[in-house]
Amino acid sequence: MLLIFVKYPEPKKVKTRLAKNIGFENAAMFYRKMAEQIIYDLSKLADHRKIVFFDPPERKNDVMRWLKFNGLSFIAQEGNSLGEKMSNAFSHAFSLGADKTVIIGTDCPQITIQTILTAFEKLETSEVVIGPSYDGGYYLLGLRRFIPEIFHDIDWSTNLVFDQTIKKLRHSGIKSDCLEMLRDVDTIYDISNDQLLKIRKRI
Repeated sequence: MLLIFVKYPEPKKVKTRLAKNIGFENAAMFYRKMAEQIIYDLSKLADHRKIVFFDPPERKNDVMRWLKFNGLSFIAQEGNSLGEKMSNAFSHAFSLGADKTVIIGTDCPQITIQTILTAFEKLETSEVVIGPSYDGGYYLLGLRRFIPEIFHDIDWSTNLVFDQTIKKLRHSGIKSDCLEMLRDVDTIYDISNDQLLKIRKRI
């Protein structure tokens, strides 16, 4: 099962650090296009159920009108911290009978279908697979079973997330594997020249 975390692209609610350089409207538009491209590409995955976990909960109708791609289900994110929200999403997925579950955000335009397929392949031999990002977090997490403790006592939204998670896994003796390191887009410095040109064309 593939879980996709997404925020409704409302100005001043998404990519606020990016907005310092390009403005709130353009930052929201950039996030909208980035999320659309990621979800559109992954909607072509035929062998995995796909659930979009969206935020905020009251924008469900807006999110469904926005993401009209085939094969998607929609569920509101539940929890306060990112860790709580991911933990609840994984718990829900495994309660539905999933045997392997992968979760991603929509901040990393480098994610491809092959990224997801590789993650599921690694879950054949590992209990956990992580896709580390250059900012110290991770862009993907895959589990073969629900492991709630890896979401506790993590400094979310900091450069410590990946290292703290790996330490928890090693301490618990849980076999894990990693994907290649990719870059989340949080600031203007995370955007490639090609992506920046596309933004400027829209402005």
